[in-house]
Order: sequence, then C-alpha cells, then structure tokens
Amino acid sequence: MLRVTVKAFCWVVAIVSLPVLRQQTLAGQQVHILHDASVQIQKVEPDWVFTPWVCNFRGPLLSEQVGIDCGSWNPRDESLVSRDAVLVHLHVVSSAEAASRWMTERLKPDNSPQGWTTMPYEIGDGGYLATYERAETYEFAFRKARFLIFVGARAKMNAERFARRLASIDFE
Repeated sequence: MLRVTVKAFCWVVAIVSLPVLRQQTLAGQQVHILHDASVQIQKVEPDWVFTPWVCNFRGPLLSEQVGIDCGSWNPRDESLVSRDAVLVHLHVVSSAEAASRWMTERLKPDNSPQGWTTMPYEIGDGGYLATYERAETYEFAFRKARFLIFVGARAKMNAERFARRLASIDFE
C-alpha cells in the first residue's frame, strides 16, 4: 500500500511541477516545444511519427539563444534512421530582433558553410533554402518571431512540407 501511495505521489508531483520545470528549462537549454507542435502536425500527417531527440550541439547558435529543441519525423512504418527522416532543430532566442539579425547575417553572400549553397526562401518571417553538394540534402531554415527553425531531409518535398507545417504554428 505504501509503495502505491509513494508512486501516486511522485506522479502528482511530476504533473504539478511540469509547467514550472518547462519554464526553468527554457531559460536553461533543452525545451520541449516541438512535442507540442508535433501534436498539431500529427492531425494532418497521420502517417508520420515524431521522435524527440537530446540536443547535443557544441554550443549555442548565437549568444542570445535561451533554449533549443530537436527531433525528427519518420514515416510510421520505418525505423528511426529512415532515409525519409525529416530532422528538425528549433532555437529559442531572447528576442525577435536578435533572431532577425542572425538570419540577415546568415543570408549574406559567402556565409554558407563549405559544400552548401544558400538562397533566400519565402517562409515564416524570412528564411533560406540550403542545398548540400549535388543536392543530397536540403535544409529549410527560417525565423518565426524569436524562434530559428531548421528542417532538413534528403527529400526536398519532405523537408519543405514539414517546414511549412512548422511555419504555420504559433510557438509563443
């Protein structure tokens, strides 16, 4: 009986604490915004499954970054390492102005990483399409208010479709 009571108490504490933990985490590093977005996207993409990932980037994308979230969408009947996977990382920035400055700087000529070709692309509050050598990988990057969102896949149509789905969501 005591074991069941303790277990129930732990669940209640976890559920009641979740909003507080999420806010504290947002100020720290890993956030869970994509999970909330995946619930909305699942309604229009029922054949795809979202899997959250641990974000292990070497450092923040920019100094004003206050949070990050990562994950992937995979066709329901395929493994987590599917060739059709759509990879996503979302960076929470302290202000829309800082996110806009980063995006503007990124779109300047010669600011593309080696092997990537970047061109402006109309999505969200401004973005770009980056293509890796010989069109092996596509990445749509865009700003949505104070969020910088990156959606990449081997299939351009998959990357674009999920980028557009994410661009239609209000993350605030």
